[in-house]
This record gives sequence, structure tokens and C-alpha cells, in this order.
Amino acid sequence: MNIRPVKFYSTHLPLLSLDTLGMMLSDPPPVGSSVIFTGKMTYLFQYDQADALANIVNRVMALCGSVSESSLRCKYASKILVSLNMTLPSILSCVAKKDVDVQRIRCISCDLCKRISSFRRSLKLDGEGDISRLMNAMRPQILPKKFSDLGPVSYYIEPFSIHLLHDHDSTMYVPVLDRLSLDERIMIYDLIRKIRSYEWQNLQKPISIDLPDIMEERKALARRLGGIEDRLLPFIAYSSVGLSDLYPLLVDDDISEFFVDRESSFAYLDHRNYGRCDSSLLVSKRAMHHLLTFARTVSGKFMDYFTPSLRASLKTKEFYVRISADMPPISMEGTSMAVRKFFAKPMDLKMLISNETMSADAATYCMAQIEKRKNFTIYGESGSGKTTLAVALDLLTPRIWRKISVESDVAENVSQHSYGKHQIRLLASSASKADQEKRVSVLNSLLHKSPDYVFFGEVLSREDSESLFQILAAGLKCIHTIHADSGESLLRRWTYQHKIPVQSLNDLDVLLQMRKFSYEGRIFRRVYRISEAVKDQERSEMPRILDVFLWDESKKALRPVGGATVSLLHDGQFENCAEVMKSENNLSSKYGQI
Repeated sequence: MNIRPVKFYSTHLPLLSLDTLGMMLSDPPPVGSSVIFTGKMTYLFQYDQADALANIVNRVMALCGSVSESSLRCKYASKILVSLNMTLPSILSCVAKKDVDVQRIRCISCDLCKRISSFRRSLKLDGEGDISRLMNAMRPQILPKKFSDLGPVSYYIEPFSIHLLHDHDSTMYVPVLDRLSLDERIMIYDLIRKIRSYEWQNLQKPISIDLPDIMEERKALARRLGGIEDRLLPFIAYSSVGLSDLYPLLVDDDISEFFVDRESSFAYLDHRNYGRCDSSLLVSKRAMHHLLTFARTVSGKFMDYFTPSLRASLKTKEFYVRISADMPPISMEGTSMAVRKFFAKPMDLKMLISNETMSADAATYCMAQIEKRKNFTIYGESGSGKTTLAVALDLLTPRIWRKISVESDVAENVSQHSYGKHQIRLLASSASKADQEKRVSVLNSLLHKSPDYVFFGEVLSREDSESLFQILAAGLKCIHTIHADSGESLLRRWTYQHKIPVQSLNDLDVLLQMRKFSYEGRIFRRVYRISEAVKDQERSEMPRILDVFLWDESKKALRPVGGATVSLLHDGQFENCAEVMKSENNLSSKYGQI
């Protein structure tokens, strides 16, 4: 278990002044430890950053201490002494000025100017650019207040170590940029400046404006310009376009969604294994602006005072996300953002069982219904895991089946060609009336494409519902998702709001409800209810819903209803539910490698 020691310093000042940093001189941190300053703000330094800072602070204090009384007649010397209460960048900016004699009057009674010049040369400070270079390499991470410890490393997202800190009622996601040395930080900063300078001098039409193209071009340029390790290329490329603050959130495949309520606030997120988590990532206004600019560019949509909301997808080699953002005047406290991620490696049924999203018994039942080519309706509230479950079930289909996915403006399903399956993915947006008409046309065309199974990403409107039941009435088999609070309310919504004939509801087969639970400050997603629609073709009444599995609140688990036995696969291959999950070879041969 990798646990790095942490040295804490406490200060009442809001900023890191020279006096505050001077505490490291009187009480040095242990070698190899992280350094945290707590106060009105909380700052985290790595050991080599803190050690270099302590060295600079020591020399600046010695320089200030050497100012003689005769030197005080020089306004520049007075300014150096006043800098003791400044932040370190301000101090270095003051010291690095080459024109030290503000009043053009030479002080011949002291050698302060010579000592300052020597100090500048030793730190290689030749101007404001060098100060930015040095301070960027020493820039600390800002942490939430009352931060107490780092704990062990959970996993790595290069060049970050990811810490997951558990409290009695919450979990905090803490990415620490500790897999870069101080020299590597300086080298990365210099390389980013070279990349930008090269692009300005060598711009050729057509100029790439899409983020995926820019990232690949800059990775190639970084590889050519600077002898950098390949593991750092993505981080350098995203840092060069101002996305370093959001980098761990975007590329961590264990994060399903993250949220920013306003600029310059800490993000929070939904984690695959830990549910809802706070985070130590302070998202600046600039970082949000950069991400939304790329989203607008890709989508071709506006986001301004008259159109203050944006919904767009963004895809690179490192991530695939759907961004929903609002800005003033509709968002009162500033720009807010919700970023839904689509996993590079989707969760399969075994993973959903292991993280207790569903039970092994329920999984066996679903597998049996998939083999029988039953229709699946997956419903629940927003963000409850409907699409994740739908994709996991779709991965169970036999390789020989011909499958068609119909999805909205972002791809809910994953490409299954790497699994050896036959799949066609159709993108049909519903953003406007014209898009909705095209969407209906795409759905209706499925009748002529002879699919064995249809994945319908999300039923959003009355037109979608009409197309769905037209597909089912034609004998096509489908898995789809829809928002609803219960199975009964869903049937009423279809009947009374979307005007679907009651008899058409008999084409439904299996209904699965997903629900979010809050427990000890964390949010979990669970299969809450599995039901079957009881078909009655003769009576013109709404079909009854027969529960097969239902959530048991006392045991906090999904249980079979009334002692009902689980429907096993019709060929009798599995004797019991537990054997289903143990027999990985049988799963692979019967349902494809998942």
C-alpha cells in the first residue's frame, strides 16, 4: 500500500506570503513527504517543489536582510523589504526587474543592486517569462478546506496518483500530480510554449479547430520537439489547450459523470465503484470556457445570452463525453456543467453483479430472457444507470445476431465489432422538429433492415413512443430505455400522454426499474424491480405487471417475489444461478466474449 507522509503547516493568511513559506525553514518537511499549507485556502506541494521553494525563500530573506540603512534611500530597496508581505510570484517579479534604479539615481553607498543581479543569474530569472516558467512548475494544487490526509493511492491516471478518501458519510476523489518531478514540470511548460510558438509561425490552411485533431497534432509535435516520454504526451496536449484542471475527470474511465455547479468551484462526480464522490479538483472559469468552446465548435451550436443552454458531445482518443451546460441568465450563480461519460470499456453483467447493481439470480433471469429474444424496457430516473444496464444486456446477445442501434445525438451503445458481433449504429437526433422527423424515418426504416435485435437508446417523445410500438407490433425485438418513476406510471404515460392504444402495450415483455439510493452520504445505483407484462389480448384493459424480482429494503437487496423460481435457460445448461457466473467459458461460448 503506497502511503506518502504529509507535513502540515497552518497559517491564518489567505495567500502564501514569504513569511508563511518561511515556516519550512524553521521546521523542514521530511524527505519525500508532501507538504500542505492549511488556512483560508489549502495548498498541496510535492516535496521537490517545497524544497525548491524553501531554497528560494531562504535566499530572498537573506537578500532582504542584507539591505543596509544607506540602501533604504533607494525606493527599489524599500520595495524589496515591503515584498516580505507579498506572494512569492510578486516578490520574484520585483527582484527580477532589470531596471532596478527606479529614480535613475545610483546608490554608491551599497552593493544591493549587484547582489540582486547575482541572485537573478543564480535563479536564471531574465524577465517575466522566466518567472512564469518557475512559478508554473511550483504551482500548488488547491484542496478543499479542512483537508486532513491523503491516505493510500487507489490507482494511477498518468501523471496523477488517485486517492479515494473515505469519511463516515462521504468519499473524496483526490488526484495528486505527483508523478512529475520539478524538472519534468519545467520541461513540460517549456515544451508547451514551443508548441504554441511553432503553431503561430507555421499555421497552414485548413487549420484544425476540432479537439480530436488538435490533440493528435500536438502529441505528434510534442514528440518531435522535445524528447518526452509517451506516457506524458496526452497530458501535455490537453494542458496546452487549457484542460489540465479537468484532465483526470475526462480520462478516468472509472468516472461515469461529473458536475460543476459554477465557475471556480470544486467538481463532484459519480464513480463506478464508490458512487457519488466529492473531489479536490477546483475547476476554474478558464477551464470551463475552454471545454465549452470545443463543445460548441464540434456541435456547431451557439451558447450566449439568447441561447444560454448547450447539449453536445465531444470525442477524442482519450474520452467520449456528453456535455450539458447552462449559463446566465438561466443559471443564476454562473455557468454550470454536467458531463456524462461513455466508457471505453463498458460494464458487463459480471461487473454489475460484483458491484451489487443486481443479484446473480436476477442476472440469470435476464440472460434467459435475452436468449428467448424478449423485449426489454429499462426505466428509472435520470442518472440511475439505465443505459449502463441496457448496454450490459445487449452485450449478452449471440454473435450471430444482426443488431441495429438507434441512438440520439451521442452514442449510448458501444461498438461491438471488437467482440466479433454484427452491429449497425445509426445516429438520429431529436434536437429539433426537423431532426425528430428524420429520427422517425430512421426508426420506421428498421422494418426493412431485418434486424434480429434493436437497441433503441432512449425513448424521449410521443413520436419515439409511436415508432417503438410500431417496431414491436411488426415483430421486431428491442431493448430500450425511458424515464419513469414506476412501471404503472410508465404504462399510464404511454396510454394517456403519448396516446398509445392499450392493446399495443401487450407487446411489452420484461420491464426493469433502475433506482438511485443514498446511503451514508454516497449514491448507489441498483436494479430495483424486474417485472413481466401479463398479456391479455382479449380484454381492452391496461396489462397487469407481474413482479419477478423486487427490492427488499430490510435486506437492501433484490429478491425473487413470493418464492418464485428463476427461469433458467431453456436448454438446462446451468443447474443454479451461482454456476452462471462461475462458468466463464460457457458464457463466452454462448454469448460472446464479454
